[in-house]
Amino acid sequence: MIQGIIYANIEKCVIILKMAKKKQIQQIGFEQHKRRRKKKQLVKVLVAEISMVLAVAVIVVIALLSTMGFFVSSDGNIEQSGLIQIHSLPTGASVEIDGDTLFFRTNVSRTLPSGDHYIRLSREGYDTWEKNVTMYPGILIRLYYPRLFLQDRKTEKVAQIDAELAFYSASNDRTSALYAEVGAVEWHFLNLEGDEVRSADLDLSEILPGIEEGKFMGEVKTLKWSGDGDHALIQIQHDSEKEWILLNLKDLKNSLNLTKVFGMNFDEVLIADGAANRLFVLENHHVRRINTDDQAISRVLLNDVLSINNSGSNLIYTSVTTKDSLDKAQHVGVYRDGDKGGTTIATVPMGDRLLVAISSYYDNNYLTLVVNDEMTIYYGKLPVYNEKESADKNILENFTVLVENQKLAVTPERLNTSPGGEYIVARKEKQFMVVDAETGALHEYEAPTESLNWLDDSMVYAVLDNELKVWDFDGTNQRVVVSRKKAVADTENAQTLAKQPVMITNNNKWLYYLTRAEKGYSILREQIRD
Repeated sequence: MIQGIIYANIEKCVIILKMAKKKQIQQIGFEQHKRRRKKKQLVKVLVAEISMVLAVAVIVVIALLSTMGFFVSSDGNIEQSGLIQIHSLPTGASVEIDGDTLFFRTNVSRTLPSGDHYIRLSREGYDTWEKNVTMYPGILIRLYYPRLFLQDRKTEKVAQIDAELAFYSASNDRTSALYAEVGAVEWHFLNLEGDEVRSADLDLSEILPGIEEGKFMGEVKTLKWSGDGDHALIQIQHDSEKEWILLNLKDLKNSLNLTKVFGMNFDEVLIADGAANRLFVLENHHVRRINTDDQAISRVLLNDVLSINNSGSNLIYTSVTTKDSLDKAQHVGVYRDGDKGGTTIATVPMGDRLLVAISSYYDNNYLTLVVNDEMTIYYGKLPVYNEKESADKNILENFTVLVENQKLAVTPERLNTSPGGEYIVARKEKQFMVVDAETGALHEYEAPTESLNWLDDSMVYAVLDNELKVWDFDGTNQRVVVSRKKAVADTENAQTLAKQPVMITNNNKWLYYLTRAEKGYSILREQIRD
């Protein structure tokens, strides 16, 4: 009996041990399963995180590429578009690109594939503007200049001039005009900055040379405005003499007869700053600087100079070597105000026709050289003068070549720049060759006239056949803005358009022009935008 009890207990123990072992095995299996499950979950989380990061990276890359103008073309290739910014004067014009009208109105920005695109701007009550534009990959094109003219405008008379005009001139900042009748010592100044025209009579009897018996017997040969419109630099010829006058339009007492003050006959005088405090003068092939505040003239800054051209305080000049008559050459140099001398940037054989110009645009200096019928344009910062610099050092190494040895349609006779410095214009007779400093594109066309008259920073005008015609710098958008043909035909004493300066005021609201009748002139204006 005792033995049976022992066997029973042993059996129970074995069962208990088996159950414990089984439970242990189950526990171990559960822990292993749990660990495997945890690993799987961790892998899933890592995969999800990596996928999310990759998705965000792809989205960022796609957004970045899209911002840079990249897109997938219809044939599956990745291409880059350009960005065009379209402004208009006035704003609020409808924009049509390649026949499709945009939802937004000017001013607006839009990416466009590379290639040619047709752009048309229109606004109710105004004329239209249109142009074909070539886009390039990754390039920004700014169309800031399109101007629309209000139709059905009313004409207002500003002033009546009952005599022959000696001259009429509009200021560069498009705020003022100055004019005088033939023989008058009293000149007239018009402030056209706002809606109200203000006039002032200027008695120049103590300032002008060539006055005889109360009449001005001289002739105004040149008139240049200071940037602020407060000064006029005038070259006057009387008899065989030429004198330069700096006329202070705000305070006549502070006007200067430069020729008499300094006792020199200046061949050329240039305004070097906006307020005409500094001037560059060319006299007997010497360049000097005048400080008008203290009426001081500098030492000779440059020698053997033939011509000077400036953009503010920076000069470009041409000179000729005279030491060796067998080795004469034309030199092109640049000078920064304050330097001890100039720096030669190019040498041209004596027999070649040479034209030079300097302008500023977006903080860069643009140097233009036309040799015979080839144009080269550099842009960058003017080199600092260094008298120890070796002659073979490339002083243009910090410049970028915008146009290099560009063959022109004809050999130009004149070289000019636009008021804002963005356009360089070479011309001969009616053949205009215009380079856009922003893109480097050359536009060649035949203009309606030989004259180059800027209506604003980008638009050119001419008074022809009793019509005022305007067009963009590249010859496009030619329009007749004012016409007097019908008036002349209908009215016996109608006034015809005078070939005097035309001006759009700096608020882009008023168009000023002159008409002529048998007994004199009328200064008229029209409101060209709401």
